[in-house]
Order: sequence, then structure tokens, then C-alpha cells
Amino acid sequence: MKEIFLENTENETSDSKNWEFNRRNWFKITVLGLVAVQLPWLVSCDDNSSSEVILDGKGILTEEEIKFIFELQNSLVPKDGNGPSANDVNAHNYFVWTLSGKNIPQEDRTYFIEKTQEFMMLCEAQFLRKFTNLSSQEKTSFIDKNIQSGWTRTYISRMITVIFEAILLDPVYDVNPNEIGWNWLQHNPGMPRPTLETKFPEIYKTVALYD
Repeated sequence: MKEIFLENTENETSDSKNWEFNRRNWFKITVLGLVAVQLPWLVSCDDNSSSEVILDGKGILTEEEIKFIFELQNSLVPKDGNGPSANDVNAHNYFVWTLSGKNIPQEDRTYFIEKTQEFMMLCEAQFLRKFTNLSSQEKTSFIDKNIQSGWTRTYISRMITVIFEAILLDPVYDVNPNEIGWNWLQHNPGMPRPTLETKFPEIYKTVALYD
């Protein structure tokens, strides 16, 4: 299974730097050919506040780190009436789940944890405050400032990929509840769909029973 990462192209359009556009078309174009994905990529709110959401880093991320992840994701894909938000599809829980998987390469887990910490420190260096304490406008300004190039652009791109997958994956993975992402995209996932026994990584145990 190939890892699905956004390409860091040099000819990025202005639309990719401006979140006030038709997000449905953007998603459809970006994930063209990928909408049938059933496995997570780590196999190989007008109000986007985290105050009313239970956040659990599962011992992998600290309380501050998972709160940062939640608010970053919902700044990238907010609840603005133009499709489901990152929170709507449980992208924060999906992110923690991918990091906790036994099949995730250690370098990927280390990358996300270290870059999350660096991103948090970068925000405090630039704004003298934590990202979670910034206004919505300041959060957007911080993202716009750091999405242009370098490791910050790569980090944001990979975080957007995580949100994409939470929108596209089967609800059996505890994401995309009530098929909210599929309904928004008018996507037919096809058959057969994964079950509790055939989803990743349980499918390995199921197959082993017949070996």
C-alpha cells in the first residue's frame, strides 16, 4: 500500500493558500483516483474550539500536543458551512490512531511528534503565544505565513492528508461518522466494504485463522 502524501509542487496555485474557495471541488480534484482508498496511509464549526471536545493523546501525544493538533486541523478545514470540518470527521482521533499503530514506521511516528513540537514552538516564537490561544484570524495568518515552503509546508501538507483520509475512509475506522464525508462528496464507496474482522489491522488476524 503506497503512502499518500501531498506533493510539494513548485507551481502551487493561489487557491491552495486561500481557504475561502469551493472546498468540495478542491477535495474532488485532489483525491481524484484515490476515493476508493480503504486503508490508512500509514499502512506501508464556526466554533473550532477544543473546549467541548474530549481529546485523548493515548499516551503518545501530551494534552497540549493533541489540543494543538485539534485546533490546527480545524483551522485547515473548519466548520464554515462549506462541507464537514476536521472535527466532524474525527480527524484528530484518526491522527492518534495512526500514530499508535504497530505497523507505522518509527520514523513516521517520530517525524509527526517532533514536527508537532517544533510547530508549537515556532508559533510561540512568532506570536509570543501558544497556537491554541490565538484568534481564528491569527491562526490563519500563522498558517499562511508558514505554508509557503520548507518543513512547515510539508508538515501542513501531511496534516491535510490525514484530514483527507478521515473524510474518505469507511466509518468502521471510527472516522467519517454517518458517512458525512461520502455524502458531501456524493461518493459511492463500492463493495465489499471492510468489516470489524476485515479492516486494518484486524484483517491480518482474520487471514491467519485460515493459514
